[in-house]
Amino acid sequence: MTSGFFAVPNVTGPSFGTAVIDFSTYLGTRAFSSLSFYWGSIDSYNMLELLDANGKALSLLGTSNAGFFTGTDLVVPANGNRTSALTNRRLFLNLEATPTFRALRLTSNGRAFEIDDIAVAMTVPEPGTLGLLGVGLIGMVTVVRRRRR
Repeated sequence: MTSGFFAVPNVTGPSFGTAVIDFSTYLGTRAFSSLSFYWGSIDSYNMLELLDANGKALSLLGTSNAGFFTGTDLVVPANGNRTSALTNRRLFLNLEATPTFRALRLTSNGRAFEIDDIAVAMTVPEPGTLGLLGVGLIGMVTVVRRRRR
């Protein structure tokens, strides 16, 4: 799945601009193995959270904050430069350790938080799981054939 440009509204002052991109309908009971997107003009006041189905922030390893990270966690200075390759980059998230991921929450307390070209990869069953499924189906067919006799 890929999608286009998305921006949190430009909100200034004491309030925050917040938007949630919910993947629940798309995911169903499946899980993403990875998620990536292009984060434009990264600012220190942009905050990204990964959420579970209940809207609770998931713990993120490698960040100073338990359930979120900011532009400063990615690049210093996170000054929103629109032309620098340093502050305009593709972010790759490995979600194999967070199978309960269902949504992204983007928050900005300054100018807009922009992302583009969201791409996801689904978790593929392991060959052993598929083999076990095949054995189960063969067993079911055998039982049905014996009952018919």
